[in-house]
Amino acid sequence: MKAGPNVSPEGLDSGYADGFVVTFENAAARDVYLEHPDHKAVAGEIVAAAAGGMSGILVFDMKV
Repeated sequence: MKAGPNVSPEGLDSGYADGFVVTFENAAARDVYLEHPDHKAVAGEIVAAAAGGMSGILVFDMKV
């Protein structure tokens, strides 16, 4: 996992100030993580702290 503030000078951040990247070995590992109680607890804290709550969150998965 890596996390950090937006440092792009382009101004295309749509208001998102911080980002997280989590890399998984495979989709099965991701799926286990999504259901883990610690993930759910931290996700709840992040949503509570985000401007606009859930509408202030952007999540997407991609294969690299």
